[in-house]
Amino acid sequence: MGVAKKPNLTRESRSPGRGDAYAMNTILRLFLLAILLSPVIGYAQTPANPKTADEFYNRGNEALSNGNLDGAIADFTQAVALDPKLSEAFYNRANAFQKKGDVENAILDYSRTIALEPDRTDAIYNRGMVYLDKNDFDHAMTDFEHLLRLNPKDAQGFYGRGQCHEGKGDYDQAIADYTQTITIFPQGRAAYFNRGYAYIRKKDHDRAIADFTTYLTITPDDQEAHYNRGLAYFNKGDFTNAVADFTKSIELNPKDGKSYQSRSAAYFKLGKKALAEADKRKARELGVQ
Repeated sequence: MGVAKKPNLTRESRSPGRGDAYAMNTILRLFLLAILLSPVIGYAQTPANPKTADEFYNRGNEALSNGNLDGAIADFTQAVALDPKLSEAFYNRANAFQKKGDVENAILDYSRTIALEPDRTDAIYNRGMVYLDKNDFDHAMTDFEHLLRLNPKDAQGFYGRGQCHEGKGDYDQAIADYTQTITIFPQGRAAYFNRGYAYIRKKDHDRAIADFTTYLTITPDDQEAHYNRGLAYFNKGDFTNAVADFTKSIELNPKDGKSYQSRSAAYFKLGKKALAEADKRKARELGVQ
């Protein structure tokens, strides 16, 4: 039996890693993602040759909106050189650094923003998410708990803290935080995915199946969710439904050797040896032994 697949704990910028199940950082940040990657924009017409901090800031926003990350960073740098208290320029430069994958400079600029505005929730949240990208769960936890002190009903704070607990292997606490996220923000589909993964790790297969089923009603073509639900069915002994989910996983990603390997194991359990051997050969062709 192949192991399940675990996507990133954070967001779209990280590629999925393999573990005992695919877990979302997914990564949603889905309802959370927009905050991280969206600049604060509110600019007037920008002069061709900016001279003031506000003019450089406005041109930087235009560059960031157009995907010109290096140009945005250069303009925000000019802006903060002229006005070291221009927190929006630090914040948007942090967003540009994050988009470039420069997490260290992103953290520095989110921290500069927070130093100027200590209770600024978007900067606190984003810095926590970047710490998660680094698997620095302790610093990330500090930021998400700061959010929850500012607002005890902050769904993003619970979701982020749940990912910290998940990263540390504390699945009971992760489940508790994902449940709070769902209570506050029921349409936050990533929390169902991550809670389902945590239930798999706890071998609570019925609850895992329920969460992935809810998630799949919202996102029916998510290959990782089908794979994980198939794993939960397999571990429960429901090999017929396991085959169905592994088959859907293969349809969505025909190059996923783990899905062939897992479906092979389910076919063997069902006594379908020819189909099992065929899938086993295909998994090997795809590099999965």
